Amino acid sequence: MQRPEYGSLLRDSRNLSSMFKTISIKYIPIDKNLAANKIAQMASGIQIQECQSERTIIVQKRFLPSILSRGMDLEINVNEIQAGDWRKPLLDYVTNPVPRVNRKTKYQATKFVVINNELFRRSTEGILLRCLDSKNRCALGRNS
Repeated sequence: MQRPEYGSLLRDSRNLSSMFKTISIKYIPIDKNLAANKIAQMASGIQIQECQSERTIIVQKRFLPSILSRGMDLEINVNEIQAGDWRKPLLDYVTNPVPRVNRKTKYQATKFVVINNELFRRSTEGILLRCLDSKNRCALGRNS
């Protein structure tokens, strides 16, 4: 059975293969994966020919101090959370963790913090992102 995404994979592989003089493809069954890993490690030592171009991409992570230590003002807006608001289960669990709460809420709560009764999500960089209700989110979209 052929999947629709195979067509795009075939097209992409043909585009990539046109960049090389010769290509050798060999099928290795999953039970022989250790041998395939060794072959891949040996192949990674091949030197790049002069006619080929290469590009180095440097990835860095920025660490910024707290906005308070940078002298920025902290504007606090406390809004009452309505019963149908998506933030309510998370806010309730983060402020008062109880054993009887659904698993999804427990898992999601590890990414959130409450400051002055306002829910924030911790990004992967450690930046706190304020969680908006649907009304404020729509207003923010109109203002930007």
